[in-house]
Amino acid sequence: MKASNMQPIGNILRGRDKRMLAMPPDFDQISLTPEETEYALYDARCEKYFVEKERQEKARKARELQEAITPFTSDQLAEFVLKNHPGFHVDHQCEKMFHLLCQYFANDPAFEKSGYKLSKGLLLSGPVGVGKTELLKIFCKNKRQCFHLISVYEIEAACQKNGVEYFQTFAGMVPGWGNSPDFFYQKFVGWAFDDIGRESVVFDFGNKSDVVSKIIQTRYLNKHRIPFSSLHLTTNLTTHEIESRYDYALKSRLREMLNYFLLDGSDRR
Repeated sequence: MKASNMQPIGNILRGRDKRMLAMPPDFDQISLTPEETEYALYDARCEKYFVEKERQEKARKARELQEAITPFTSDQLAEFVLKNHPGFHVDHQCEKMFHLLCQYFANDPAFEKSGYKLSKGLLLSGPVGVGKTELLKIFCKNKRQCFHLISVYEIEAACQKNGVEYFQTFAGMVPGWGNSPDFFYQKFVGWAFDDIGRESVVFDFGNKSDVVSKIIQTRYLNKHRIPFSSLHLTTNLTTHEIESRYDYALKSRLREMLNYFLLDGSDRR
């Protein structure tokens, strides 16, 4: 259609419905030219088209949100995880742990029948190469509580660069993440720290500071505000080595905060 300087009739009349009731008797004698009729119909179709598109988009978002907040069953979560990580294979070495994690991240009460607590986070312990990190990584996005996996080396480097007080960044939820389809519209995204016990101390004006210990202690003290289930850890240390590396108080708090799992087996690498 050629461009025209004529203002669409729908735009002229929009918002005047009440005034039209008071139009004079000779109003009905006004006729439209074919061109005016064509523009009026075109304008009406455009308006209806965009109204309908807006309605469809709202309905799509409502369906997407409803789907996001509808929990997975443990079987549905297993299917979702394996579909999105085709390179991961469940074998005899990780099968039991994989199904336990499906129950945990599906918030399935069956998880607690094994003596664990859904209210706690996870601590996966075991020798190098048994698959601790990979198991956590494939569950980063789940309908219960998404989390971001980061190594203690990255935490250490960030605190070396920005100052020891930067540890506060890791003492809550991941800043700026959440409220998106990628994270099932969850308001907050948690953390998973990989390889705790491997970090070195950070120096703050000449003073030694163990940032991982600071993070865990701070999260524990804020347990009424930050749920234990928003933090997961992996380590190569045994429980005795954790106590030696940190102290008994931290080991005791980790026991209260986290479900402990010992993974054994051959080096998968």
